[in-house]
Amino acid sequence: MALEVAARHPGRVRALALLGVADRMPVPPALLGAAATLDGPDDDPGGPGVLETDLAACDGYRGAAAAGMRVRCPALLLLGQADGLAPARFGRALAAFIPGSEVHVLPETGHMMMIDAPDATMDALISVV
Repeated sequence: MALEVAARHPGRVRALALLGVADRMPVPPALLGAAATLDGPDDDPGGPGVLETDLAACDGYRGAAAAGMRVRCPALLLLGQADGLAPARFGRALAAFIPGSEVHVLPETGHMMMIDAPDATMDALISVV
């Protein structure tokens, strides 16, 4: 979402931070199927089906390279070295399309970098704001 906003509205975005991203993010069919069976609690602000919708959107998105080429602001791609959903090599591939982007890989960190390495994640984010 943030990548598309930065690409479509360059005059409105002064900096971009992308966490756990990739040029493509195929989601294993088993995970998509499992997500379809999960419903959050009734009081979940996202409502039922949010995880399934999110994962399906990740699986189907094919516009990252084209959007990346249109980004005109400073961009940080913060990647987890042990991210199985969006491997760092796929994040580096996306960075190649974003002019002047910076890549920072957090060691021993997975896709949930805010949980795995909260201080390192915050330090990296502070560098772009």
